[in-house]
Amino acid sequence: MSAAEVFFGGSFDPIHLGHLFVAQEAAEAVAASTVLFVPTGRNPLKPGSAGASATDRLEMVRRAVVHNESFAVSDVEVGSVNYEGAEPSYTEATVRTLIDAGTLVSRPALIIGDDLLLELPRWRNYKALLAEVRLIVVTRHGVDRSALPPEAAADTLILENPEIPVSSTTVRSRLQQGRSVRYLVPDSVYEYINTHQLYQ
Repeated sequence: MSAAEVFFGGSFDPIHLGHLFVAQEAAEAVAASTVLFVPTGRNPLKPGSAGASATDRLEMVRRAVVHNESFAVSDVEVGSVNYEGAEPSYTEATVRTLIDAGTLVSRPALIIGDDLLLELPRWRNYKALLAEVRLIVVTRHGVDRSALPPEAAADTLILENPEIPVSSTTVRSRLQQGRSVRYLVPDSVYEYINTHQLYQ
């Protein structure tokens, strides 16, 4: 596989159809041949958040993307949390590791939701990160370019995303209530959740 041009990190807890649609839209918007999904190991901004294990989240992402030749998965962050005392995962360090390894092209696109724009200054080494990537900001209601970090504003792509009424929070909530999530997640993920009785 050639180096990926788009980095898509996230908890993916669980991955759902909205994630896959966004990845496809982003790939088409920047004419990328490959989107690299990178499940978060341990999110430093969400300490102690409940959900599926890192191993289960990684496996669900792998199952969700297996039939799309433009999608790939990296376990670079997940592998680092499967031992006691693991450090949180930081996007800037992950991106740099993947570029150095040739898994990502130099200056890849980074997908983030518009809800994360205000959080960017809280990310470790966020200015260094913005020097290494081009942002793709996914929005449902538009983004004022003046809200973008100055370091990223020049070539940031604003990607208008149609309203898709699904989120990982919704999926987890429905499962905890004993409700179906079929057609909100890929069939392979639906089967995995049921087999392993996740989020119940």
